[in-house]
Amino acid sequence: MMFTLYLLTAIKVLVMAKQLKNVLVVGISGTTNSGKSTLAYKLLKHLPGCVSFGQDAYFLEPGDPRLDCLHDSDANDYNWEDYRALEMDKMVYDVRQEIQEKQENNSKKCSVIIVEGFSILGWKPLSNLCDLKYFITIDRETCHDRRKTRVYNPPDTPGYFEKIVWPMYVQHLEDIKSQEDIVYLDGLKSSDENLNRILSDIEMCVKEKTDIE
Repeated sequence: MMFTLYLLTAIKVLVMAKQLKNVLVVGISGTTNSGKSTLAYKLLKHLPGCVSFGQDAYFLEPGDPRLDCLHDSDANDYNWEDYRALEMDKMVYDVRQEIQEKQENNSKKCSVIIVEGFSILGWKPLSNLCDLKYFITIDRETCHDRRKTRVYNPPDTPGYFEKIVWPMYVQHLEDIKSQEDIVYLDGLKSSDENLNRILSDIEMCVKEKTDIE
C-alpha cells in the first residue's frame, strides 16, 4: 500500500516537473506545532539560494480593528486560526513577486521557494502556486503538549486550544482533503526523515526538468 502511494506521488512529481520553468514552489503545512518551521529551516540550509515565506509573518497585529469580528466570547479571545486574522492576499502577492523575479532571471538552474504555514493549502490562490504540497500531522494530545511549551503573542487564553485551535484544524483538514496532490507526513517521525523525503522529491523534479531541457 505504501509503495503504491509513493509510486503515485512519484508519477505526479514527474508530470508536474514537465510544466516547470525555472522555479519550484514547495508548500509545507500541517497541524500547529507539528514541525513545519523546523522542516522549512532545514530545507533552507540544504538548498543554496532557497527563499522561504512563513505564514506567521502575515498575522494582523494585536489591536488591529479588523480583528474585532473574530472575537470568540467562549474562548475570550480572537480566533487567530481564521484566515481573516491574516493578510493572505499580501502573502500571495509576495510569493508571486518572488516567482516572477526568479523566472525573469532566466537562470537554467531551478530555484526553490518554500511556503510554510498552518493553513496555506486551504487558501486556493496560494495552494495553486505550490508545485509540491506536504501536510504534517500529529495527534491531538501531542499537539496540545507541544503548544503548551510555546510562547505566543498574545498568549493563549484558557481553553483556546480546545475551543478554537483543534476544531479549526479539523475543519481545515476536511477542507483540503479533496486536493489529491497533497503528501501527508507523520509529524511523530524524525524531522530528518521527513526532510529526506521532501529533498528526494525536489531532486526528482529538478532532474526531470533538466532532462527535458
